[in-house]
Amino acid sequence: RLRRELPDAILAMALEKAEPHFHARLSAVRKHYSFRLATVDAVSPFEARYCWCTGPLDLEAMAEAAMSLDRKALDYSTFSMGTPEPDYHGEVEKTVGLAVREDGPDRALVVVSCDRFLYRMVRRIVG
Repeated sequence: RLRRELPDAILAMALEKAEPHFHARLSAVRKHYSFRLATVDAVSPFEARYCWCTGPLDLEAMAEAAMSLDRKALDYSTFSMGTPEPDYHGEVEKTVGLAVREDGPDRALVVVSCDRFLYRMVRRIVG
């Protein structure tokens, strides 16, 4: 019944009662962001809102750089805008999962995961 009430963009897999102090952002164990990149100058208007046109990229170098940062505890404050609030963003030292891979012809996928992100952190890592 819940699935009929939700918009098509949301898929509920399970429903459980949350603890009284549960916070959707702050209580998350891990969050994942995916950025789909188009390595061409233009894409179909139907795809434009779902990918970032970057032009040609060196995906091999990007994947190598991502592997050097993947799952290492590092200070990510350089990738943030503004002053991080520890109660909300957690510590600036994060252990981030980071991967770059091909995602079809002229496409790449950047996947970033962490317990809490700093403000605009993922956009700055990908950008």
